[in-house]
Amino acid sequence: MAIVIALLAFWVMVGLTVRNRPEETDLGDCESQKTKLREHLVLDIRGANRYCLGYIALFGVIATVGADHADTFRLLFEELDVWPFEIAFAAAILSTLFIPVGYGKSSFSKIRGIWFRTILCEQLVVLFTCYGIWSAYVVLIA
Repeated sequence: MAIVIALLAFWVMVGLTVRNRPEETDLGDCESQKTKLREHLVLDIRGANRYCLGYIALFGVIATVGADHADTFRLLFEELDVWPFEIAFAAAILSTLFIPVGYGKSSFSKIRGIWFRTILCEQLVVLFTCYGIWSAYVVLIA
């Protein structure tokens, strides 16, 4: 049942992200307002990427602790599905891939595409990390 809830939550997040995607005229039609919107999108992308970088560091710490104490965690590793963490890690890495967009009026569609990718990746990271932690908790209390 938990996977159904996780997938449903993901599709709701995708729907809300698509519904609230930025349009070039969201702040106004004049060029200075369009420039300001592009700057805000870039800041959103940077913030989400830093968030994903934090999760990459967290996964590294978890993997290091798990590898250093493999005997202690052996029973947990035998019972635990790690695929949610793999999805979250892959999404975090995908979010941080650099794609040059250039500058000026013509860059809005590229920035919006990168914004969309980054926000969805961040949502995947959070959702599947939480799902993986919930799965680990269920294994630990069983």
